[in-house]
Amino acid sequence: MTLPRATLRTLSVGATSLFLENHSTYHLQLHPSPFKFPRVTSFGIRITSGSCDGLACLYSTFLTYVINPATRWYRKVPESRCQARVKALLERDFVAIKARQVPQIKLFPSLGFGKDNITGVYKLVWLCSSTYLNGDNQNNNTCEVFSFDSNNNTWNEVVVSCPDPVIHNMSPVHAHGSLHWLIDSLLETQLLSFDLHTETFTVVTNLPVAYSTIHHITMFTLNNRLCLSEYEGEIQTIWSFNQDNMTWDNTYSINLRSTFSCMEFEYLCAVPPITPLSDDRFLLYDFSHCEEKLVLYNYRLNSFSKFFKVPFSSPGISYYQSLVTL
Repeated sequence: MTLPRATLRTLSVGATSLFLENHSTYHLQLHPSPFKFPRVTSFGIRITSGSCDGLACLYSTFLTYVINPATRWYRKVPESRCQARVKALLERDFVAIKARQVPQIKLFPSLGFGKDNITGVYKLVWLCSSTYLNGDNQNNNTCEVFSFDSNNNTWNEVVVSCPDPVIHNMSPVHAHGSLHWLIDSLLETQLLSFDLHTETFTVVTNLPVAYSTIHHITMFTLNNRLCLSEYEGEIQTIWSFNQDNMTWDNTYSINLRSTFSCMEFEYLCAVPPITPLSDDRFLLYDFSHCEEKLVLYNYRLNSFSKFFKVPFSSPGISYYQSLVTL
């Protein structure tokens, strides 16, 4: 039996340029899905929103791998309770669909990957909200943590102090030794931060995007800072968190309508930057349905240019090559 494979594509990013001729494609061998029903999907294989010391994480409803794209090393992680719960819901939904009933599962949660800045231990974190997972009106947040230390190969539960649901279709972001989720609060958009050392949660309020429409917001890291971006009309504003004085700085303002040589699309969401270059440019991920997926943007000249036309099944992430293994 041929095992399914996930294809990863890497590009070489220089200080001021990107080289298409240096990209490479390779295959990571995976185990088959354990689903009894062939038509039950697994929401596909996804990648965590960022890398950490040259490592990234591939995951789905039925598998989790930490990988090093530079060396092609990988390590399989045991199944979490969250994944087992999603699999059970998917199998139940398959039976419901056959009986012409409404399926229960809504949105699959996103996995977080980061590093404890004090001990240097890498960790995976599932944070699951029942409101987004199966439409539960009385939300229940559950959290599981997997630590890559020498004596551990299990997921451990952590108490979540926040009653509001986290947004499942927006991946958590690793920055400043913590993982960060956006909270779906009735009054304003808030941030839920999980300290990877103390394994405790903190709710952050008074965000610069607190009253923006949630699908107009995106979260990412840029220049080693946690960033929030909101899209309003033709302008996308990027705010970065200044950890020294605990404030949000208005860092960039992008006019998405200034040039349509490559972005001929009515954007409904903020465009997430992937990585900066040292010559006043950074790489944007264009999630429209056209072929152009990676776009170079010069924030000094406020100009765009096409870059890479091969479609991606998910947004790209930046990483620095390393020899790190776990």
